[in-house]
Amino acid sequence: MTLSSEALDFISGRRRLFAVHQSYANAGYRDLLRRVAREVPSAALGSVVSLSTSTPANAAARMALGTRAHIQLADPQLWKHDTSGWPAVKPGEPKKAFTYSWWPSAKPHSAPVDAAWVAEVLQTQRDAGANLLLSATGWVEPSNARKSLDDATRWVQASRDAVLGEPMLVNLAFDLSWLSNPTQRSMLLTELVESTESLWYLRFFWPTNTVRYGQLARADVLDGYAELVAVAAAEDKRLVLANTGLTGWVATALGGAGLSTGNSWPEQAFVDSPGGGGGKGARKERYFDVNVLHTVEHPAQTRLARQTGYVRCTCAYCTSLFGGGPWSHAYAGSHGVMKAAALTEGIISAPNPRASAHATVTSAIAFNARLTGTAALSGNDRPRHLPLWDQLLR
Repeated sequence: MTLSSEALDFISGRRRLFAVHQSYANAGYRDLLRRVAREVPSAALGSVVSLSTSTPANAAARMALGTRAHIQLADPQLWKHDTSGWPAVKPGEPKKAFTYSWWPSAKPHSAPVDAAWVAEVLQTQRDAGANLLLSATGWVEPSNARKSLDDATRWVQASRDAVLGEPMLVNLAFDLSWLSNPTQRSMLLTELVESTESLWYLRFFWPTNTVRYGQLARADVLDGYAELVAVAAAEDKRLVLANTGLTGWVATALGGAGLSTGNSWPEQAFVDSPGGGGGKGARKERYFDVNVLHTVEHPAQTRLARQTGYVRCTCAYCTSLFGGGPWSHAYAGSHGVMKAAALTEGIISAPNPRASAHATVTSAIAFNARLTGTAALSGNDRPRHLPLWDQLLR
């Protein structure tokens, strides 16, 4: 596979990765990547397409929309399969008529390694147009953690054996207990340190009560992220935190190698959150407001915009969003991706990413503290994560 200088810079540790998942509603994705590229020039730009719900032709067509990206990933999403052990598997989902022959016969990590199956999963990524491969691995069971991690490691090694020296990201999905539980976290850290693999693409399953389109607000899990990225950086490992949104931005400021996000909630967080729009009825109008580093509902944003010191976004999506027409969920989502890219550029281009991120957080805290009366944020609009980020970045 031919890799650009930016991709090689990520692999060698000279650049961070900012990756954008292609949403199920992928209209405008090519244009979004073009604009994101301008917002985060210091990063390697990534494009991620899911293989678990795509035909070969569809996957290749979707990957073609991301040719502007330096790194193109075709994620097999094996954690979604009903044999994986992932607790949020949707009944019947793996029974769909998936075109890829390896999907219906996905192997749990506890099964004997099937080298031919692994090779097929990797080749499918190549056929789709990926230029950096993800290991043929998925969910790591938190129960019997030592054995589960050892089993996953066997499949990572089988993937390494099949790629013949090509760069490969270790692609694993974990429960948040692997961050919050000291014993499990120690196992994971030891594996990270002792492994000969240098590129890691990990996601951690957030609790179901995480505010929809919000950020993780658990100090113990955030502390786990902080230790994980710090150890990875010290050991010269490139650790990308998939589906983390701005929580990944904080982790990047603490030493992480990058993050992935997207327009919709499942791309911003690895979480089983019921309801497509937050409940029955009309889909809620939400907007990521950089003044408070939080996604709020449209009425709250309107009140925020009247406050002294409020900074309005002038991106093309906001120009259309607030131009007098009907609310566009797609534009609001693309605006959020743009702001995440700009915030990431702000820290990775700074002499001290941690201090830069902390200054941004303290500014948001100060703005939020000045809100009074009807402008004060409450309920899910309140940015509960900011004090935790403040402590983490000090």
